[in-house]
Amino acid sequence: MIERDPSRLLAADALLIGPRGRTDLLNGNATRQYHALYYTLKSLPDDLKIRPGHDYKGCNHTTPGEEKRSNPKMNFASEREFVEYMDRENPKKLDPVYQLAEVLKANMD
Repeated sequence: MIERDPSRLLAADALLIGPRGRTDLLNGNATRQYHALYYTLKSLPDDLKIRPGHDYKGCNHTTPGEEKRSNPKMNFASEREFVEYMDRENPKKLDPVYQLAEVLKANMD
């Protein structure tokens, strides 16, 4: 049985701890990522415990407050600046074979 706890949120890949997060994988979209970060996650209480879809070398949770303070992707002045940055970081979509290799590599860390 899943226990409900309003002080916690399972965010899956909407938030990846720190500056992680890509838009070159299948269905990646910088505008959607911006909206998830800036209109949803930034509006949550700073002390809410968030568990993303990945564990980062023992770091398996964060809070909106911590991400606002330390995550550079949460501190762009505009959607345009964020999308331009992500387009520079991830200039093209990966081919399906490379996508699979990247996903496997990320899940093995």
